[in-house]
Amino acid sequence: MSVKPRILLMGLRRSGKSSIQKVVFHKMSPNETLFLESTNKICREDVSNSSFVSFQIWDFPGQIDFFDPTFDYEMIFRGTGAWTLCLRSHSFH
Repeated sequence: MSVKPRILLMGLRRSGKSSIQKVVFHKMSPNETLFLESTNKICREDVSNSSFVSFQIWDFPGQIDFFDPTFDYEMIFRGTGAWTLCLRSHSFH
């Protein structure tokens, strides 16, 4: 069994990680994403648009504690093809 490449969505709470995923891969309207529930655990989703495009998206909760001794960096980052850091642009006004 081959391991699919990963795209990690990381950032602070309410920064738009899940919203980006829903708009890009599920054709959800950006306005609809305002009503999404907060993510409270790492959510993994397989994306397979064709035999040539196959990867996983890992959506991380904003409150995850990366300093927790049980956090497994090797398991999380091994096989990662891209890392997306989401920032809330409207929080800087």
